[in-house]
Amino acid sequence: LDLDYEEMDGNISIILYGGTPDLKRVVVVDPTYEPYFYVLPKNLNKAKREIEALIKKRNMKVKRIEETRRILLGEEREFLKVYCFMPQDTTKVRDVIKTLEERRGGSGSILDEYEYQMGFYRSYLADRGISCLDWLAVEGETFDLDVDAHLVVKARTIKRMDRETIPFKAL
Repeated sequence: LDLDYEEMDGNISIILYGGTPDLKRVVVVDPTYEPYFYVLPKNLNKAKREIEALIKKRNMKVKRIEETRRILLGEEREFLKVYCFMPQDTTKVRDVIKTLEERRGGSGSILDEYEYQMGFYRSYLADRGISCLDWLAVEGETFDLDVDAHLVVKARTIKRMDRETIPFKAL
């Protein structure tokens, strides 16, 4: 299993390269994954308002900002999850948001940012709970993509298979 990403129809799609048990090349397109990073706010509502205003002022494009809870150093905390259009946007948007930190001379509504530096591929694999050595079961439809493969599938679901089952089964 190897992976890459490509812009398709204005969105990012993860491209998984693998093979079937009979050694046929398979490419799986996953259009569902979005680049993101987390912001730890001092005050959730104030931080969200300030981030939205700053992004608008700087004419930056962000898909959306969601409130979420995550564990940080053993304690559940409130975070803002900032979704971007392109993987490289996470660092750019984070750099702008960082100006809201008190130690940077900002309003102090932001304490820190997380996972903006995490590689897009690594983030995808971690969030999906798969590694490059896992075998996957993929459900989807055949897809037209200019690659050298026996089968190209646009995935509806991708599931990690037990090691006892058949590798990379295309359904």
